[in-house]
Amino acid sequence: MPAVASATIPLPSPKSLAPAVRTKDAAAVLPVAGGEVLEARVGEKAGPSDNMYNSYLRIFRSNPEALIEIFQKGPEVFNQQSLNRSFPEAIRNALGNVNKIIDGLLCSRKSLANTLFLKDYAAKLGLSLEGDWLDFLQQSGDNQRPAESLKSALLKLTSELTWLLKTGSSLVPEELQKLTQLAKFTEMSLRAIETQQVVNISSQENDNKYLLQIPLLFPGGVRTGELFIDLEKNVTGGAGKSKKLHVVMFLSMDKLGDMMVDASLNDEKITCVFKFTDPEAQGFFAPFLPGLGDALRQIGYGCDSLTSKVTDDLTVIRQDCHREMFNEQDVVNLFA
Repeated sequence: MPAVASATIPLPSPKSLAPAVRTKDAAAVLPVAGGEVLEARVGEKAGPSDNMYNSYLRIFRSNPEALIEIFQKGPEVFNQQSLNRSFPEAIRNALGNVNKIIDGLLCSRKSLANTLFLKDYAAKLGLSLEGDWLDFLQQSGDNQRPAESLKSALLKLTSELTWLLKTGSSLVPEELQKLTQLAKFTEMSLRAIETQQVVNISSQENDNKYLLQIPLLFPGGVRTGELFIDLEKNVTGGAGKSKKLHVVMFLSMDKLGDMMVDASLNDEKITCVFKFTDPEAQGFFAPFLPGLGDALRQIGYGCDSLTSKVTDDLTVIRQDCHREMFNEQDVVNLFA
């Protein structure tokens, strides 16, 4: 199967389009509106695709926290009230939309009320943006267009900022400097999401491994939750078929400190080990395990083993998980 890559084709700003293009008739015919960004799937490309994977992998390894920085710095960067008053309405709306999506992607007590939060998070972040549009364009009938994601919202903002930077000759130097910084952070945010896509794409047909970084909201700010998912190759769920799944999650908690959850699901039976670097945290957590086992049994899961232990350093284990993900093909795969 040929390598699949994605290409982004920005349309010019609505203000630069001819009046005929902005008519209601044209908008009714086209599946997108003026000023939006078109996504293209490339089935084949000239030259080796490994160069692109290796390039993005180097970016990821040089700054593995780049994605979380969107959630740590983004709300302040995208909510500059002093500049918002002087921005065109299209940019103000784009900034407000980006901030709204960022807020909805944070993993918090409120968001976890949605039992499908992780699945929705991958889509709303934009990891499946190009694939969703490809499915939409290939399907017939009255299908809903893909919901907006953080990536698509950032692409729209980039288009508007690029137009303003090219035409905003009346901006004072201070406004121009802040606008340039905003455009740079927007581009960095897009690159962080694209890096997550690319480093996850190669194993889609091979290893069935996933890496998902989640922004965890704490009173003191946003921290990284890193989730490794390993689906056994060629094993699917359904009647008469077993489901095998291995999940490793690394967390940094306020009270419990650094911890790791290592869970396996094999045909509705769960085995899980909770690892802590702090002995007091492990001692506090251990008494809750019997209750957790009872709760899992009540919803239909068998519990082969639920245990907790203390480990000296989770950093090495986390590095081993990264090496295993990137070992042979140097990439991991994308949420479908």
